[in-house]
Amino acid sequence: MSISNFITDKFKKFTAKVNRHNALKVTNSIPELPPVGTKNRISYFHKELKDIHLNTNGATINNPIIDSIYANQKYDIYITKITIVIADSDIKMHKFGNISQLTNGWSLIVNESSVDNFLYQNAQTNGHINARTGSGEIFGSGNDVNRMKEWTRFDNDALVVRLDIDKIIPGGIRLGMGTKDNIRSVIQDDLTTLDAFEIHFFGYRHVE
Repeated sequence: MSISNFITDKFKKFTAKVNRHNALKVTNSIPELPPVGTKNRISYFHKELKDIHLNTNGATINNPIIDSIYANQKYDIYITKITIVIADSDIKMHKFGNISQLTNGWSLIVNESSVDNFLYQNAQTNGHINARTGSGEIFGSGNDVNRMKEWTRFDNDALVVRLDIDKIIPGGIRLGMGTKDNIRSVIQDDLTTLDAFEIHFFGYRHVE
């Protein structure tokens, strides 16, 4: 796209300033509302990996259970927040749910441009998951940090952790349109006794 077409794009708004090198820097962002009569270029996105623990009997380092969300062929996906829910009969920081500390651990991996980056790498306990959020958004204290009591119909408790990705990466994690970008949950231990294990991805779709 030429500079003139770029700057006159009716779907963008612009800010310009001169930096310390006396160079003009022009930045753009999507306006809050689309022009009247046009199609939305940004829409809400939510994807969940649910009950991912149910078929993990026999999961090991050499036989991991992998669930993924993938880039789309028609639009960019931006993940701004991730919520992790682990429910069990009890939640203690030295356990995973109410399972004794895992042998191999659980990982959550972002793959962008064929490069892996770990949001979680071999987390073995609820405490590991809490400590590695990179976020100050917590509730409770001690063994009750991020613990939601009587969360299920069985009155089981749940660890509920939120990662505010957009506070770390401006705009969030981008799964580029037409690419092989993905986010993978990798389980390497038997988690079948958990009451629930869910990962929710929130963000937006951006159509050019």
